[in-house]
Amino acid sequence: MQITSPQTELPAGNPYQSLILGPNGVAEFQDKGPVTFQNGDYGLIATDTNTIIGINPEGGDATVIIPTQAAQGWQPNVNIGIFQSGTGTLTIAPGAGVTLLIRAGLSGELEGQYSMAQIKAIETDVWLLFGDLAT
Repeated sequence: MQITSPQTELPAGNPYQSLILGPNGVAEFQDKGPVTFQNGDYGLIATDTNTIIGINPEGGDATVIIPTQAAQGWQPNVNIGIFQSGTGTLTIAPGAGVTLLIRAGLSGELEGQYSMAQIKAIETDVWLLFGDLAT
């Protein structure tokens, strides 16, 4: 499938229904909120849905924790973008009772500063992690 026109919506029924092709030719969240920034460890909250969060590990290690459905009341089809805004190691990890699916051979760590990953809720307390991940 090729999309050539700016602001073209992707076809219905695809797994990226909340994405549009932006004016620069890059797919963007249709209902995205602002980019927010956090320093150090961060536990995701329901208002992070369909936003992008920049995490600064501040030269050390930081972890983004995905809490359970019971703790946050996630809505269906949650997407959250996460990017590493500073140096250090940023890990995306499931909280107790949450399953995080990652492609074989990759870890839950982002590749480094300015790396970006996305998590997508695919079932209750089951999330898919993909993006610029370390091995």
